[in-house]
Amino acid sequence: MKLFNIEITEDVGFALILLAMMSPFIVGFIAYKWDGHFFPQENCWKVQEVNGRIFKVNTCNGEVEEIKEADANNATKK
Repeated sequence: MKLFNIEITEDVGFALILLAMMSPFIVGFIAYKWDGHFFPQENCWKVQEVNGRIFKVNTCNGEVEEIKEADANNATKK
């Protein structure tokens, strides 16, 4: 068997074929276990004030939600 004009032994060829056959299973296992995030999703929510308005900001995915005045007062009392 020739690969890039270099003769390789049958053992190396067999190992390459075995790796090619196993790679879908390896990639499938990694994709099954992966939750879609490169970093842990902890402590994502932050409260920020912009122009006198209070927002709840998720720094992990960019979601922004405005907090109403009554909700903000209840949050500071706790």
